[in-house]
Amino acid sequence: MTADVKVASFNINHGCSFYEKENIAAQAALIRSLQADVVFFQEVDRFTQRCGGVDQPAMLSELSGLRFWAYGKAMDYQGGEYGEAVVSRYPFEGFEVVPLPHHPTHEPRCALVVRISLPAVGDGPHPLQSQQANAAPVQTIPVVFVGTHLDHEDDGTDRCAQALYLRQWLNDGGGLPCVLAGDLNDVPESRVLQTFTTACASSSSSLSSSSMSASSFSAWEDATRALGCTWPALEPSMKIDYVLTAPSASHTWTCLDALCPADLCSDHRAVCVHLRLQRK
Repeated sequence: MTADVKVASFNINHGCSFYEKENIAAQAALIRSLQADVVFFQEVDRFTQRCGGVDQPAMLSELSGLRFWAYGKAMDYQGGEYGEAVVSRYPFEGFEVVPLPHHPTHEPRCALVVRISLPAVGDGPHPLQSQQANAAPVQTIPVVFVGTHLDHEDDGTDRCAQALYLRQWLNDGGGLPCVLAGDLNDVPESRVLQTFTTACASSSSSLSSSSMSASSFSAWEDATRALGCTWPALEPSMKIDYVLTAPSASHTWTCLDALCPADLCSDHRAVCVHLRLQRK
């Protein structure tokens, strides 16, 4: 039994283009062109003064055609909220916002965690299509999807602490395959990325009490490793946007394709990967 899913990560610069012009419709159009199934957005506003009081997650969902969405507030900002969002072709079976550690003088950060049961390829319709009478049973594979935006400060102290906390939070409890997408604000050879891509045992601190935790012990794989730099969008010089995968005891991931379209609808370039989940 296998399941295919296209996952994207996109820092939308609070709905503005590289030139700081309101551009959320073009950002949603880019997502439509990628035909992604699950998309995590960073730097998303809800009801703030700078975005004209609009609900950006709801707009992204409507304009991209991905009907299910969730929002994770990192902090209050200009009369509204600022944080992460996810839109999905498939419904969420669980949803959680995980605050990440930060210095009191730095921006708060969070991770947005959702659980989705992916339809198995060739095993009939997804549950959304199986509500008709006499519909055949649907086989699915539950997966944890995580989006985050780590600290941007040059010294990296908060960023490293956030990566370690998130890795341990996802490890503790274990059991499900996982995808982590986001702006990690660091390069592939950094300590932050090594926190995920180096195998380690689950922490004994039991940071996570959630049933949505991912697999313990395994090193994560960078599904975007074949892609180039992602920031700044005009002439990228750093790769800081990623999609990482973690297997479970029973399932493993394969990356079939990866894209990073050149576009100036934000100050970051989006990344999108086509993943296949299959039994070991």
